[in-house]
Amino acid sequence: MATTTMYPPIVRLLLIALVFMPEFTGAEPIRGLLVYGHETHTLQPCGSDKPLWVVAKGEMHRQLQRHYQRLASKPYDPVYAELEGKFRGTGKGEFSKPYEGSFEVDAIVTVTRQDIEACRQGNPPLSAIKTYVFECDDGSSYVMRTRPDEAWIFLPQGSPRLSPVSTSSGKRYAGEGFEVHILGETAQILVPGQAPKQCRNNRRKAVWERAKLDGADFRAVGNEPGWDLVIMDDRIVLNTDYGATRIVVPLPQPVTDQKNRTTVWKARDLTLEVIGRPCSDTMADETYESTVTVRLPEQTLHGCGMALH
Repeated sequence: MATTTMYPPIVRLLLIALVFMPEFTGAEPIRGLLVYGHETHTLQPCGSDKPLWVVAKGEMHRQLQRHYQRLASKPYDPVYAELEGKFRGTGKGEFSKPYEGSFEVDAIVTVTRQDIEACRQGNPPLSAIKTYVFECDDGSSYVMRTRPDEAWIFLPQGSPRLSPVSTSSGKRYAGEGFEVHILGETAQILVPGQAPKQCRNNRRKAVWERAKLDGADFRAVGNEPGWDLVIMDDRIVLNTDYGATRIVVPLPQPVTDQKNRTTVWKARDLTLEVIGRPCSDTMADETYESTVTVRLPEQTLHGCGMALH
C-alpha cells in the first residue's frame, strides 16, 4: 500500500479501494493533465507527479484523440482534462507497464487548454470558481467569490472567509457570523445582527467583478460577433466569436495622446485603441467610460470598456 502515498488524497482513496473491490466506480470525475499521443496515453492527477495510464476503447478513444490533437501545440504537450470512469490495476500493454495504475474512461467531462497551471498546483479549475454580485431585497448588495473549499464576501471593512457547510441542496458557506446559502442564481444571506436577506445574482455585474478579482485592470466588450477583452499586468487577452477563439499577446508599451484622450497598444497581430469618450452598449442598455477599437489582421472590432480599479 505504500505506493498510494504518492497520489493526492482523493486519488489515494480510490486506489486503496482497488484492493477490496474488483472494480471501483467513482461518482466524481478525475481531473488532471492529459497526454494522448501515439504511444503515450497518460493522465497526471492535479497536484501529483505520478501519472496514470489511460485506457479508452472504440469511440471514446477516437474522441480523446480528436480533442488532444486539436488542443496540443506539440507532441507530449499536456492539456487539462476531466474524465469519468473506473480505476484499474497495472495495464497489460507494453507501454502501460511502467505505470502503477490505470484509468478506464467512460465519459469525457471536458478537455481544454485552460486550467493547466491551476491543475499543476493542485488548485480547483477556473470553472469551479464562481463570482457573484448578490442584490438583496433590502437594497444592499454583496460581491462574493466561491471555491469548492472556501468563499469570501468582499466588504468595505474587510473580506470575511467562509467555509463550506453540508447542505441537502445548493451550496452553503459560513464563517465570522455570516452565512450564505446559494441555490442557482439566488441566495439567502445572513449578516451578523441583521434579518436574513433574499438576494439574486446580477450576472452582468458579476462578469465584470470576476475580471477584476482575476487581476484585470481594464475590460471591454462588443457585439456582432460577441467578444470581450481584458488588460492584465503582462498581457492582453481577447475572446472572439462568442468565446470560440482566444488570442493572447504580451502587453506592449502604450502610446498616449492626452489631447485626444487616446491610448494605443500595438502588438504584432493586434492593435488596441481606447478613447476616453462615453460609449453605449445598445444591446445591454448600458453606458461605459471608454470607446474601444480592436484591429486584427482580418477584422476590426468595436465596443465599450472601463477601468476596473
